[in-house]
Amino acid sequence: SINNKHLTKKQPKTADDYEPSSDRVEKWEQEFPGVRIDIELKKFKDYYMAAGRTWKDYNRAFANWLRRASEYSPEARAARVQAEEEAKWKKLMEERGME
Repeated sequence: SINNKHLTKKQPKTADDYEPSSDRVEKWEQEFPGVRIDIELKKFKDYYMAAGRTWKDYNRAFANWLRRASEYSPEARAARVQAEEEAKWKKLMEERGME
């Protein structure tokens, strides 16, 4: 059966009303290392409140915002490269039995 749980949850009326769950924040912190979720959330809210824009799915809208922030932020790019290098190193050590 199709999971329609997300459709039954009340959506925020405006960006100011939007608060991502702690589970989502945790996921995004892993997915977008180096991006300050708290600061980006404030920027997201300010931008869309100023524009008067609303969304059908604020979680997806904010995830897209974070994705773009990770592409433009030098800190996020550096953190992403570091995380990729650490993952390669860990894999190499595991392959050689040197954990």
